[in-house]
Amino acid sequence: MPTAETSKPGFYIKWFSGMVHNPHASLVRQRGMGYRPMMIGGHSSKEPRASQPSRNLADGTWPELKLDDPLNVSQIVNRHLLKQNRSAVESVFELAGLITTCCVDLFDPHQVSEDYLFLDFFENSIGQASDKVANYLRNFKGSVSEFKEGVVTEDIMDITSETELMIELDDILDELHTLKLVLTDQKSVVQDMNRTLRESDRNASASAHVNTKTLESHLQRIEQMEQAASKAEKTLHRLVDLKQKQASLTEAWYARESARDTARQGKTVVVFTVVTIIFLPVSFIAAIFAIDSNGFRRDEDDKIPFGYMLTYILSIGLTISIPLIVIAFNVDRIARWFGSLRGMFGRFWHISIVIALAAAVLTAVIGPVWTSKLAGGIKASVSIVLIMLLVVAAIGLTMHKLMTSLSRKVSVTTSSGSSWAS
Repeated sequence: MPTAETSKPGFYIKWFSGMVHNPHASLVRQRGMGYRPMMIGGHSSKEPRASQPSRNLADGTWPELKLDDPLNVSQIVNRHLLKQNRSAVESVFELAGLITTCCVDLFDPHQVSEDYLFLDFFENSIGQASDKVANYLRNFKGSVSEFKEGVVTEDIMDITSETELMIELDDILDELHTLKLVLTDQKSVVQDMNRTLRESDRNASASAHVNTKTLESHLQRIEQMEQAASKAEKTLHRLVDLKQKQASLTEAWYARESARDTARQGKTVVVFTVVTIIFLPVSFIAAIFAIDSNGFRRDEDDKIPFGYMLTYILSIGLTISIPLIVIAFNVDRIARWFGSLRGMFGRFWHISIVIALAAAVLTAVIGPVWTSKLAGGIKASVSIVLIMLLVVAAIGLTMHKLMTSLSRKVSVTTSSGSSWAS
């Protein structure tokens, strides 16, 4: 019971605000205990008190109670009850509606200070993210303009900032979705409660019903913020996609420039190749004429005539250079021609190559012999010996192939017979 010094209105005001819990509060504070004694059958017992604030064990004092806490529901109800022009609470249904309305309107932007407008925090974050997205778009536009002028910046390839902003927007959308679920559940509960109140007390006044305008306002703001965040996220996704496409175009541009440089270098190499093919035989033949030998024709001054030397240099050099130049410019055609010949001859292709090489070697050796000033018998003897050597080599190669094929057949027959016996 309240003491004589405390009036009933003052006591109930303190009781609604949470300052007074029971008549034994001062005794419990002095003892520093979290339980209050009760007499049951002449014996004392202890009952937990959930409403008693916990004691600060550091300095032994109790936490100070804030009398103007905007989020304290009991104080909000108390302030409503202290209004002089309020309607009277005539039933428990109206009291339940009043308490529930105070809980629903706890974060009403018209009743709390700016420090508790939590939806404004989300709006500010979404606004900052949208500004960042707009800045990223402008920077990307500037990078593309510089790329047209031939200047490639690192920003056009970097998506680190965009990725971090995408993660931030995704977190904001997740939190907004969670708040939306909570407020939707609250709205559903309040609607069920209003229906229950109407069914339980049909004579109740309008104050018994819980107003859902605050919940609907919160849900509408969350919907708008979700749309703004989703729009910023989609714009960011498009920006990242544009950067990836621009990176692909940049790589294609670099590949094209590299191909052009390679083609230019290839043409330069072809020019040097042609020059080398022309002057290498000429240089070789000129070096031969520089040898002090009596095999060349000489004039009265014991020197090789220039016309005689130039005739041999140009004739032999061009005879070697022109076919090589033709081969250098038609390597692909010659390769395809050899491929078609290989397909035409089939298994005789290797034999054809051997015969061609033998003929080339024979021509290279017999040619100088027959063009020299040796006797006819010596020339014939050398030619016959070379031909006989080639015939013996061909017979030996043929025997080697026959023996190899026979050994393979014998091994196959032996392996098949052993497998059949097993």
